[in-house]
Amino acid sequence: RAAGGMKLPLVACMWHRLGCGLSELRLEATLANGQAFNWASLGGEAGGPWVGVVGAQVIMLKETEADIEFCCPSAPEQSPETLRADLSDHFQLGTPLGELYTHWRSADARTSAVLDALPGLRVLRQEPTECLFSFICSSNNNIGRITGILARLRAAYGTQIPILNAEPFGELAELPAFYAFPTIERLAQVPDEELRALGLGYRARFIRETATLLLEKGGADWLLEQRQRSREEVQTSLVELCGVGRKVADCVALFSMDQTSTIPVDVHVWQIACRDYDPSLHEAKSLTPAVYERVGALFRSRLGSHAGWAHSVLFAAELPLFRSRLPEEVLQQMDEFKAVERLKSAQKKLDKKDSAETQSQKSAPKTPKSPSSPASLNTGADKKLFVKTTPTSAIVKGQAEPPLSNLAAEILQEVLKPAALTPGAQGMQAGSEQESKRARPRHKIALGSGSNDNAAA
Repeated sequence: RAAGGMKLPLVACMWHRLGCGLSELRLEATLANGQAFNWASLGGEAGGPWVGVVGAQVIMLKETEADIEFCCPSAPEQSPETLRADLSDHFQLGTPLGELYTHWRSADARTSAVLDALPGLRVLRQEPTECLFSFICSSNNNIGRITGILARLRAAYGTQIPILNAEPFGELAELPAFYAFPTIERLAQVPDEELRALGLGYRARFIRETATLLLEKGGADWLLEQRQRSREEVQTSLVELCGVGRKVADCVALFSMDQTSTIPVDVHVWQIACRDYDPSLHEAKSLTPAVYERVGALFRSRLGSHAGWAHSVLFAAELPLFRSRLPEEVLQQMDEFKAVERLKSAQKKLDKKDSAETQSQKSAPKTPKSPSSPASLNTGADKKLFVKTTPTSAIVKGQAEPPLSNLAAEILQEVLKPAALTPGAQGMQAGSEQESKRARPRHKIALGSGSNDNAAA
């Protein structure tokens, strides 16, 4: 029975081969890395079955030993050739992933190790309207909350897609409800207070104002036209929309507008660049447009025309979900880097506090100090966490000379806990440390009106 108790007619729902090997497409790596938010694993297994909405159809996918198989519970009578063509376009199967992986492996040993650990991760070619509004919702958010918000948005303003055969769903007591993404016209009509009630918060205004501006520009057709423009032109066009900065614009360009060399840069991607490509980036005080472009250029110079695709694999390696797949040496490098970054951040806070105290003391009336006063004997050395010339490995192992201060030792003890070392996500997305506390079944969500809003990226 479908949601609401409606009895389902018996229409055969056959599984068909997609025609690509597992080296060309792995479902979990591709669908759970933060580039799309409308897919879920029914059984919590990496190989599926996975269910989501492509266009106006509900699609189920599963891995077999040598291929990916698909079926369409919402239109079981539809031609498998038509469905296969639609899925081939959605997963961009016309681009041989194996050849790209071979090229990317030549970049450096660490990239090669990550590629070996995460085979078959492809960039999707999503419908631009849904991709745009999804990433507007991603601002200062995490994957779990984004997924919940978008599910409620579809349920409130999208068109429900009926399921004509529930057999592929197995023994589920009740089927989830599935909805097509709302049209731009519909979103432009929704009051801000209704959107805030769905959990969008301050992003509610962005949704309505962007939808209104898109209608003035030409609607969905204008977004599709961006596929014919250059990387720089697409970014320039998209940042004119409300709630769209450089990173959101580049996510939309990469995941829906054929901009294969675009690199969405957030703090996590910046850290990858600092750690693996150019340590001098640490000297940058903020992510200015020039620094943003510099980070992207580093990826493009090493990884070529599909650097955005390679970036997605490297970004996924930072997510808690895929941590267990990485080799020990890669994990150690990540953990050491994060520990040192936390120490640097703590040192900056101490320096800032010390500077404020110094200014306060200068402005206060001067009073004579006793020679034996503890303040007069304080050299300030205890406020330093570590010496810049100390090797990273020595810092992490607690063997630095001179020894770390008690404060630094406490910070290291905290940051070296497994939970604290969990790499963050994006998405492109913040708030990811919470997900390390959750097991794989977090993918069991309703793609319609589901209310699970606690999962983290």
